[in-house]
Amino acid sequence: MPPNWTASKPYGLVNAKLGWQNERYEVTVWGRNLLDKDYTVRGFYFGDQPPNFPSTLYRQLGDPRNWGMHATVKF
Repeated sequence: MPPNWTASKPYGLVNAKLGWQNERYEVTVWGRNLLDKDYTVRGFYFGDQPPNFPSTLYRQLGDPRNWGMHATVKF
């Protein structure tokens, strides 16, 4: 195996924020990982399954597509 073969590969995510505001109101719509890309944020490689305990790669994936809205009213 090549050295450090478990290192994560480069990735790009699409995040966006669109908003409107005036003196009293503010409204924002936002989204993260808009293309719903699977990407690894953490990984471990070790044996944990009996009886032979073969080495296995365990990966934790990043957050899936996430979006929301934020509104503020100033009094």
